[in-house]
Amino acid sequence: MKRFLLPVLFASVQSAMAQSGGMAAIVPGTYGCQAVTTDAAGNVYLIDEAGIQKYAAGTGKLTTLASRDLSIDVVGMAADPAGNLYIPQGSHGPLANTVKKLAVGSGAVTTVAGTGETYNGVTRRIPGLATKAVVDDPRTVAFDSAGNLYIGHGGAGIWKLTEATGMIGALPMQVFPKSRRDPVDPIANRVRRIDPRGLVFDSEGNLFIADSFTHVIWQAGPEGEC
Repeated sequence: MKRFLLPVLFASVQSAMAQSGGMAAIVPGTYGCQAVTTDAAGNVYLIDEAGIQKYAAGTGKLTTLASRDLSIDVVGMAADPAGNLYIPQGSHGPLANTVKKLAVGSGAVTTVAGTGETYNGVTRRIPGLATKAVVDDPRTVAFDSAGNLYIGHGGAGIWKLTEATGMIGALPMQVFPKSRRDPVDPIANRVRRIDPRGLVFDSEGNLFIADSFTHVIWQAGPEGEC
């Protein structure tokens, strides 16, 4: 897994630093980093013990955008084309079971998915309006080229939030059909769910999923097929 995923992440940071005239091996002034992403302008965003930080392309200035309250149980985050951050809140803390949007310009925080409820036999209300859905334990997010937000959640699979409508639905990759038996790979034969901890799209629209349940990386096509 590390041989595949880490070069992808490192290349993203390299690209951001290259836009400012060089590559930074270390971002100074941070401690306990747990998530990182970049925006279209090449700025790097990270979460550490201080909260959510922005490492500005060009100047190298490190600025705290939000306190630790917005990043208590965060595994991954993503930036939209405008540079706003989307931060899944996991299952712990006062904001748990939601996905928050941090407007980098104003600092305003809004909910884009979830009500804060946990899934304890209640109806998830999925498919449906994302802000009314039960989005329990969201762990990681990624944008596709159309601006739709994909949300990986603990032990269950992936949801797609359609940008144009605000509606959320589950991708079919959550349950693998019995016909998908692999005579060589025993893991593929027993998989019936995934536990996404990292999501990234390539230029062709394929989604790569770091799965802590099977300890492998899955590739899903543009329609969600695995």
